[in-house]
Amino acid sequence: MPASDVLPVFINMQRELPDRWSTRPGPFQLKTAAALLSIQEHPAFWKMFYRWNGRVLDGLDAGELHAAFYALEGLVQFGVSGKPEALHEATSCFEVLFGCIDDARSDVIAQGLGLGCTLRSLGFLRTNRWNDRLAELHFRLERFIADSGAVSFRPFAGRPVHFNTWAAIFAHCVLRQQPMPGGLSCAR
Repeated sequence: MPASDVLPVFINMQRELPDRWSTRPGPFQLKTAAALLSIQEHPAFWKMFYRWNGRVLDGLDAGELHAAFYALEGLVQFGVSGKPEALHEATSCFEVLFGCIDDARSDVIAQGLGLGCTLRSLGFLRTNRWNDRLAELHFRLERFIADSGAVSFRPFAGRPVHFNTWAAIFAHCVLRQQPMPGGLSCAR
């Protein structure tokens, strides 16, 4: 990897990219940068961290929770990689965004549950209020799971039902790690 402070990227563009959160720069890129820290130190990873450190909430769109939660997942990874202030920022942002989680997408509910449980396991979100909030999120996620185990991306009331592999991955990963009702246990 080059020693410059930017990551090398090759995009074989056949046409103009659509204007979406994933095709624009943003704090969601913290997740990718932090994930790569474990395999290689590179100035670009830290440049991304310092660009958003303390300002993540300003760069988030509560209408795009999937991207917002990627940013918080990145902060958590930077936090456990030696930047504890990132954990505090992730927790503060999560507390603000939690009320924006609706029942429109199972992947976003699963991300929210996973983030909440991860933050809890790191010593945050320890009040009884968070016990209730995370248990409620768990129940909301279960409503997207068919008897077969398939996970719908959207609520079952919406037709046609859209079973989705990524939704299933998000849901099953978080539910496998977070046994909830009865013995609420978000600690890993």
